Amino acid sequence: METTQNKILEWIDDPKALESYFRKDEPHFRKSFKEAFEAQPDALILMIWNERLSDNEINKINIFDRSFIIMAVLGILSALTMRLMVYLVDDFTIAPINVLFAILPFMSLYLILTQSISKRLKMIILGSLITLMIYFNLLPNKISDVTILTYLHLPVVLWLLWGMSHMGDRFKELSSRLNFLKFNGEFLVLYILFALAGMALAGITMMLFGLLGMDISELYFENIVVMGVAGLALVASHVVQRYGKLTQSIAPLLAKVFSPLVLLTLIIYLIAMLVLGKNPFVDRDFLISFNVILVLVLAITIYLITERSSKQEPQFMDALNFSLIVCALIINIVALVAMAFRLTSFGITPNRLTSLVINILVMMHLSKIGYTSLRFLRRKGSVLSIQTAVTSWFHVYGIWAMIVILVFPFIF
Repeated sequence: METTQNKILEWIDDPKALESYFRKDEPHFRKSFKEAFEAQPDALILMIWNERLSDNEINKINIFDRSFIIMAVLGILSALTMRLMVYLVDDFTIAPINVLFAILPFMSLYLILTQSISKRLKMIILGSLITLMIYFNLLPNKISDVTILTYLHLPVVLWLLWGMSHMGDRFKELSSRLNFLKFNGEFLVLYILFALAGMALAGITMMLFGLLGMDISELYFENIVVMGVAGLALVASHVVQRYGKLTQSIAPLLAKVFSPLVLLTLIIYLIAMLVLGKNPFVDRDFLISFNVILVLVLAITIYLITERSSKQEPQFMDALNFSLIVCALIINIVALVAMAFRLTSFGITPNRLTSLVINILVMMHLSKIGYTSLRFLRRKGSVLSIQTAVTSWFHVYGIWAMIVILVFPFIF
């Protein structure tokens, strides 16, 4: 069962305490309010606060606000760090994976500095980030199966540390984890929109300079675009964190539009695989495509579930989501059998072992989500049980990622 430590719900009958909480720590208040309003959308005082917080949010952006200043400073530092990292990577001084340390640590630092987090958790997050950066730069700067595997698993660990920065001391609570997953979807949508606007600006800029007979494309991409990739991450994070109303309706809408398309694509893909006689047992690239599909379906499924209200009855989207899980499990089982075959026939390699374990973990996770989803569709379970199944595996993926990062380089 979830333990509720949401201050807004605790003080729902104390308007004075709510006002004091808002004035003392507005960023944390806004995040807690989202969770509280989703839990009790019919509460009159929360409806009033919802109107107050959402009224003309975009017009309330204050460049002198503490969180805005922190975002601006960290965004500039992130952009400059990214430019330095890219230069050192091009010079073969450091490994390419270091570009991640120019983005995610700064995003974590922004959340740490703008939210109420215990000193102990701050030290754990910052210490982990520094340790990872030192560790990865002590590994041999050469491309091999093991280094590629560690590079692929580092984003998982950095993402979890970013999540802990967002959730703060409530990282074990279901509502806080769900809020972070929603934050991911909203952040991704906003970042893509900013990136598209940046691409349009880049095209206009190069066209204008082209009319002057100047080709600035190389200079522009090596500097402005490279730094913009990092800097925009801080801007998008700040906007979603402080002005979430701007994006919170777009991300779930996109997920609902794309989920039936993904389901249709999966069905056609499985049929085409059978008709064309594609064999994942011997075709390595085909097997990799299976894994990409699994990750995509898992992400869409998780996001759709996090957007569900715990008070709603089973709907069409729930049945659609369950169908997606079933298709993904079919693909997962085929991939697992193929991987077991390749492992026994061609021997153990880091790639084969990693793929096998990841697929087992994903299958167990999807099975758990599918079982609770089926119970809900049969009106024997609740949305809460599905959401618990979704969020309860954060640590499992994190532990496996740490095993690959810390153990594999020494074993293989």
